[in-house]
Amino acid sequence: MKSRALAALICLLAVPVGFAQQSDNSFKDEPASKENVERFLEATHTREMMQSMIATMADQMHAMVREQIEKTPNLPHGFEAQQNERMDDFARNFPVDGMIQAMVPVYQKHFTEREINDLVAFYSSPTGQKMVKEMPAITSEAMQSSQEIIQRMIAREMQHIQDEIEALQKQNPPPTAKPQQ
Repeated sequence: MKSRALAALICLLAVPVGFAQQSDNSFKDEPASKENVERFLEATHTREMMQSMIATMADQMHAMVREQIEKTPNLPHGFEAQQNERMDDFARNFPVDGMIQAMVPVYQKHFTEREINDLVAFYSSPTGQKMVKEMPAITSEAMQSSQEIIQRMIAREMQHIQDEIEALQKQNPPPTAKPQQ
């Protein structure tokens, strides 16, 4: 009798574990919820990074406008200020919230609920927060350190294109114009 009671008790205790394992397994295969993706984007400071990126873009556009103005004579007075205000207006009105909401389904497509929870846990940790904080500097430094390599590759490819154009021009010289009568 005691062994039957013990067996029944073990079965009763095992049932919730079995259900927990079953729901745990199905839980990991569910797409991430909108709320958890939003928690992930918040933990990774996505909004702040986008705003910083937009400010950097506006600064770069200001520099490009300045460079273009220096190359272009006879522009009307106030042109640079007008263009800079346009760039600033672009930055102020950039749809950050819309961009973030557009990202949610992408994360839902690529991550399960469990994976997003794991990512939120990591990015909420001190190491994850350091990663978020340091990533812009790391990316910038990595791009700077590789810029010379990329420029050499581009210059080499542009030279190949130029060489091919010159070779084609030598093979097929342009027709000479016939004198008009």
